[in-house]
Amino acid sequence: MNAEKLHTSHASLMQDNRYLRVITVALSMLTLALGFGLVFRKQIVVIVPSNDLTKSTYTATSADQGALSSWGLYIATLVGNVTPSNGDFVANELGHLLAPSIYKQVMSSISDQVSKIQQDQLTLQFSPSAVAFNQNKDEVSVDGWLTTTDSHGSQHRQELTYHVYFTVVNYQPHVVGLTTTNGSIVIGQ
Repeated sequence: MNAEKLHTSHASLMQDNRYLRVITVALSMLTLALGFGLVFRKQIVVIVPSNDLTKSTYTATSADQGALSSWGLYIATLVGNVTPSNGDFVANELGHLLAPSIYKQVMSSISDQVSKIQQDQLTLQFSPSAVAFNQNKDEVSVDGWLTTTDSHGSQHRQELTYHVYFTVVNYQPHVVGLTTTNGSIVIGQ
């Protein structure tokens, strides 16, 4: 056996072994860094709602104009179209969207209004005509016509605007305010 050849082969194996160790440590550190990046990244969810032609983007604490405008239109349509038979359904659906800070107050008010609608056999029909978004307040204003029909068929029609205020918590929009004003909105105000 040639001692010189053995020594050269052994030295090259040791050098290869050192290179492989360095590469293994580097790949382990890279895997660890990518793992941390994946765990702590800020996720963005993109949704294309059926009633909106643009994409709606949600992050953990915010949503874009398309998303909140769609939710505002949904809530105004839900609250504005109430009959004696669907009043409890409307209250239940709206309750899921309310922020905890206003839940009790709003649900109490809605319960009183649903009782009045059922007692007087009123039907509310809201026809939206415009939607405006105020990004500074995360407010959606929905303008339209509210027609109230009583049990005798008499109708009262008025122009009404629903103002819906939002906050986003864990990718879910929550209503933090809901008001109405008589008349139409001024878009861009």
